[in-house]
Amino acid sequence: MKPIKRLAKETASRVKRRIQIKWTPEMSVKDKILDKQHQRILESVNELVVLMPPYDGSNEMLNQIRKITHSLYTNMDEHFTYEEGYMQGYHYPGLKEHKKIHHSFIGFYRQLMKEFNQVLYAKPKSGIALNKELDYLAQKCKTYLGQWLVGHFLIEDHKYSDYITKHRKGRVSAGKLKKTGRKDEIPEKKKQKKEWLQTGIPGFDDLMEKGIPRGASVLIAGGPGSGKTIFCLQTLANAAKNGERCLYLSFEESEQQLKRHMDDFGWDWQKLENKGLLKIVRKEPFVLTTNIEAMLAKAKGELLIDINEVLEIIPKGFLPDRIVLDSITSVSSAFGKQEEGYRIFIEQLFKYLESLQITSFLVSETQQLPSVYSQSGAEEFLADSVVALYSIRKGNLRENAIEIIKMRGAKHKKKIVTMQITGKGIEVYPEQEVFGEIKE
Repeated sequence: MKPIKRLAKETASRVKRRIQIKWTPEMSVKDKILDKQHQRILESVNELVVLMPPYDGSNEMLNQIRKITHSLYTNMDEHFTYEEGYMQGYHYPGLKEHKKIHHSFIGFYRQLMKEFNQVLYAKPKSGIALNKELDYLAQKCKTYLGQWLVGHFLIEDHKYSDYITKHRKGRVSAGKLKKTGRKDEIPEKKKQKKEWLQTGIPGFDDLMEKGIPRGASVLIAGGPGSGKTIFCLQTLANAAKNGERCLYLSFEESEQQLKRHMDDFGWDWQKLENKGLLKIVRKEPFVLTTNIEAMLAKAKGELLIDINEVLEIIPKGFLPDRIVLDSITSVSSAFGKQEEGYRIFIEQLFKYLESLQITSFLVSETQQLPSVYSQSGAEEFLADSVVALYSIRKGNLRENAIEIIKMRGAKHKKKIVTMQITGKGIEVYPEQEVFGEIKE
């Protein structure tokens, strides 16, 4: 077996030549789950490097690049969470330094994703111009991702692997482990107990082990007629019945139309509104355009004005427990050609909602079978969770279906299941998976 440093040097050389990185026994950290996660990450990087320029002029290729960069981020995030818990279970003394390396990578990759989005979601360019930009990103991926993977998987990860091999008996039981995380790391004594929320939608909550973490941001994505608005109205109606304060902020349909929807399903919005538990408000998204210049004034993407002043998201005197924004696609349209302005706005929006600890549901209009789940591609990374609703064509008929794409910090079933819109609202059938060929 080759020494680790020699193997790392040879692998780095292969990356520079755009040759795929192959998994070898030397890479093993002696844990089946971690080894499998490492292999999956390597597969995504290989796909990305191979797929890069020359650009063949097809939207299919661009969609494939988007899909791979998205899945790589998700895989890395899940891997880091598991790996940090694994090291903590064995009281690995180098955990703190190892986390710093994870932080560094996440920061780099988020910036890389912004650069990808600027290229992939910009207006169509000539093949030569697009090839040049994609080639630059390909070189960046090869150089940084290749070097980082080699250094991290083959060197840093072997440090904890060697330590754990010597101290295998000292593992803490899973029940006594405290969870680790890169976002909200604070001393254990100051951590608040995680709370879980239910939607109350029959069958949907069964797709999750415990529910939606309180304060999470949930992207509700789907094409026309897939049931996004009904899903959100039903969720708020159920929460309000249980005493939670709920706000439905619409940028499309009027308050009257939304209330009529609730009447159709027998949800007594009037009673909830009178109790001060439900508020439905319509806003004109194009008022944002007057504030774009102010938002672009800072180079680092920080707003000069308070985000709530820009959109007046939260009505004075009404701080909700749950909020729906329907839809962020309409907000994106209000920015027109000011794509940079929208990117800054959407990042600040997620930060603002997170700071208030409001559980938010953001509606995103997509194709019926989307490869991306938001207008700019950034929203699905900023969101803690992504739920996709489908209207699938099978022959001459359409079938509704639903899928939890991701749910950060919560276990969930990873499958597409049947959903129906009945006279009482949405019903999900968690045991009825959608199989076979599906079409838009």
